[in-house]
Amino acid sequence: MKDYTYSQYIPEGVPKTINPDEYSSLVDLLEQSFSKFADLVAYHHMGVEYTYAQIDEASKNFAAYLQNHTPLEKTWKTKECNFF
Repeated sequence: MKDYTYSQYIPEGVPKTINPDEYSSLVDLLEQSFSKFADLVAYHHMGVEYTYAQIDEASKNFAAYLQNHTPLEKTWKTKECNFF
């Protein structure tokens, strides 16, 4: 496998490759990761820490807001992504 330039920045003990069949989708990967690391700090910025559980809850609240309080339709798309 090609050794990409960013691989030199991956900390020791972190695999440089993944098993693409381990998760059924990106959503599956995120849901399992948020659950597994729920109590760990995901972000620390300007003296405030956010756990994975807090980020998960905030992202779900934001998605619900977009779905219920904006004129966006289910098939709304950006150049690269299909939301909802």
